[in-house]
Amino acid sequence: MVRDDHCQFLSVRQTAHRLGVAEITVRRWIRRGCLPAIQPYGPGGHIGVPRATIDALARSDGAPPEAEPSPHRATPAAHEQPTTANPTHKASVPGPPPRWMRR
Repeated sequence: MVRDDHCQFLSVRQTAHRLGVAEITVRRWIRRGCLPAIQPYGPGGHIGVPRATIDALARSDGAPPEAEPSPHRATPAAHEQPTTANPTHKASVPGPPPRWMRR
């Protein structure tokens, strides 16, 4: 096994472990441009994240600055809107109530 003490780049797994996040989070940061990375063998190859960047992030709060807000999450989805805790609350939906509410 090769020790990563002298490597200039870290793998996605090593990066995630050092920052205390999931691998998918590291990949997401790379895809959004928040975390610099290289693919020396081309698309579909291994991803390398500069060790200096990870060391700097590990000394800070562990999260890279956001490159830009995602256009897909500009507003909360309808299913994320706050709901009432009372299940018998009548919503303003036209039509008869559902069968489970008719008692």
